[in-house]
Amino acid sequence: MKTYWIDSEELIAKRQYDRICEEFERISPAFAAELAEEGLPRSDNALTIMNLIHKHEEIIDECIVVFDKFQLLQTLLPDRLLSALLHHQGRKLHLVFLTSYMWEGLLFDPGAAVLIDTEDFIIDSSEIMRYFGSEKTEISPEEAVHIFELTNGWNLAVYSLLQKRIYASAEITENETQSCLNKLILNRYSSDLNHVMLCLNPFDRFTDETVSFVLDDHLVLSSILNKLRSTPLVSYNLITHEYHPHPTVSRCFRMLLDEMSLAQKRWIFRRAGDYYGSQGNTIKQLWCYGESEDDELILQLDH
Repeated sequence: MKTYWIDSEELIAKRQYDRICEEFERISPAFAAELAEEGLPRSDNALTIMNLIHKHEEIIDECIVVFDKFQLLQTLLPDRLLSALLHHQGRKLHLVFLTSYMWEGLLFDPGAAVLIDTEDFIIDSSEIMRYFGSEKTEISPEEAVHIFELTNGWNLAVYSLLQKRIYASAEITENETQSCLNKLILNRYSSDLNHVMLCLNPFDRFTDETVSFVLDDHLVLSSILNKLRSTPLVSYNLITHEYHPHPTVSRCFRMLLDEMSLAQKRWIFRRAGDYYGSQGNTIKQLWCYGESEDDELILQLDH
């Protein structure tokens, strides 16, 4: 079965709808021509576009169409079309969407979509035990649970700890384990994401609003939010719209924060304290100002 791979990021960069239609010429020139004639997807033509898909899939060869980085198109396509695509159950045209975060409509109406998310790739404690055993490295059930708690089952982190244990000449300490995970996190995250996570370290959970307030840089904001929703060890709650950094990530960036200059630490904790103050959370605001070691900030609250 033929598979056609479409890069959503590339399509958006070209900023031309006819370039999107050209991708479909590989499947069916007639299909591509009718899509081009219909024009950009809108709420009022979403049904027509879906009817075109149903019409042409009866006369094309069976194939799979993969939309990579689909999260970039989720904000452009009308909800009506997104819903229709997810309900598509064609016999010959099979649609696959690879996305770093899920369209919120899926939460309430997934349609015919088969959802495979990060939880499907998590390695639980029993699998960690078997994995270590397969590499001739025996660990106890308690150790496996501890590794799971540290990594949340992130396979790359589990692999890194296995390699650390295989090549260690002595028992690995907690500090060495955290150091190993710190290197992995900092290498896996981009430099701009590392900066953002440092600025957000005073928060045990945060929202898009928190990120916007702390960064105060709208040019960076949208790209960072896209990255956050696909970042290992940072979970996103679709109901509360909150990001929850894993404790291992929080420890990693707190250790980095402690190594920064006093001026840098003061800026980060002051911004966090200002945000808590804007939300009326005086206790958290006072804690942040205390961590900044700036007495003037604390004295400002005493009025």
